[in-house]
Amino acid sequence: MNLSLIFSFFITSIIFNYINFVNCSLEHNYVPFFITDNLYFVGNNKIFYINLKDVPLDNNTIAYASKWFNINVPKSKIDYFQNRPILGGKANDKIFFMSTSFSENVRLHTFDTTLKKWETNISYQGAPSDSHNFDHITWVSDELTSKSYHYDGYGHNLTIFDSINLAWINSTSNPQNVSPNFAWYSDFVQVLSTNDKIFYIGGALGFTGSKQLMLMSNILTYDIVSDSWQINNATGKEIEGRIDHTAVMTSDKRIIVYGGMNNLRPAFPYLAVLDTSKIPYEWSTPTEENSIGPITEHSSIMIKNYMVTAFGRNLSERPSAKYGIKNVYKLDISNPSSYKWSLLATNQSNSVDNNNSLSSNNSNSNNNSSSNNTEANGVSGLSIRWIVTIFIIVATIIVLLIFIIYKIIQRKTGSPNKSFIKY
Repeated sequence: MNLSLIFSFFITSIIFNYINFVNCSLEHNYVPFFITDNLYFVGNNKIFYINLKDVPLDNNTIAYASKWFNINVPKSKIDYFQNRPILGGKANDKIFFMSTSFSENVRLHTFDTTLKKWETNISYQGAPSDSHNFDHITWVSDELTSKSYHYDGYGHNLTIFDSINLAWINSTSNPQNVSPNFAWYSDFVQVLSTNDKIFYIGGALGFTGSKQLMLMSNILTYDIVSDSWQINNATGKEIEGRIDHTAVMTSDKRIIVYGGMNNLRPAFPYLAVLDTSKIPYEWSTPTEENSIGPITEHSSIMIKNYMVTAFGRNLSERPSAKYGIKNVYKLDISNPSSYKWSLLATNQSNSVDNNNSLSSNNSNSNNNSSSNNTEANGVSGLSIRWIVTIFIIVATIIVLLIFIIYKIIQRKTGSPNKSFIKY
């Protein structure tokens, strides 16, 4: 094969993969946490945050790229962590990670968001129930007790993690006690209320190939105090079943459901609200101002009187642009009948922004502590990466042109080695 073609293919592959890495560094399925003034997002082997200290939610202030910071993961000690972390600790300022997707041989690590410090291979008591799958459903955490709850939907009992005593606790019941249909329940969202009850919103029942969407008029709940399950009826507006959606709980016991898919199309309505302060529960569909469209595989979290939604896929976009959601939006829910969207954060640079970075804490500490310290560099990353990408492309083109010119000259003049060949 022509060497120039091999060289071109090799360089083009490098450039393509690099650009793809840059473009996909913010995609979907991140788990959000709001700790102090920082909005954290955690994905597979990556964690970053947006500093909202000087970004009041009640006006149009936007957090630009200089407010975005990346957290370095000590790869020498944490080769992998799954993307369903746990919020806990006495001050609810620690993020716990598991280096496994299943419960067997769990390795536990934590990142202290106050000290900006990692602690790896933490000792713990007990163990999660056998074959419990941690990789698909996001945990819910009770900030009053520092206990977190997880039901994987695959016939196992609910698992509890006590982040103060570092102990695993296994529930003695599962929803199959209510109905055998819950032997295989997937793609739902867990929502914790202030009255010790967990709501399971949406999802699908059954095995792959025979799944049926869970009716939104049937709401599965788990009572933390009594360790019992119940199916509750919901009245009001008709809401389509869905997967790949989000759901958050407000302070007045409204569950806001957004986005998701119903049989490979957007689930309608995009925005729905379940009032759990009354029995039976009641669905409603408030109007949306400045709608951000039908999105899926996104992240949502309540911060004060706003639902913050980020990343994911926009199902109304052409296929090549579906993963183009790079921004963070906020939904003002102060008016129960009309909600308003606005931009909260973008990873684009503002002309008045300065490059920011966080240096490692305790730089003079010993090797163990220094390896755990985190260097958080501004994720103005994307703008910087674009500059680097352009530089690499230009440099590669120059090298490629030189190589091609050399090959052309060599062919015209003939290889100098030929004059030494004897016949």
